Amino acid sequence: MKKEKRYPTLYKIKGRIKEKGETYRTLSRKTGIKLNTLSDKINGYSLFDIVEAGNICIVLSIPPEQIPIFFEINVA
Repeated sequence: MKKEKRYPTLYKIKGRIKEKGETYRTLSRKTGIKLNTLSDKINGYSLFDIVEAGNICIVLSIPPEQIPIFFEINVA
């Protein structure tokens, strides 16, 4: 069964991973998110929960005010 992409790909997160010298594997280890789950969520097949997003922000040094930019959250 083919996965259905339901959310936007998080290209800014992908760029930040490279910028900080991380890989999906190292980010997975540091955040406790399984590698396949991390990949699926970054690529738009499911969403991060608030704890996962927070852990990613800590590892990638994303300041709170930039969370909506990196996670493509529309704040009205």
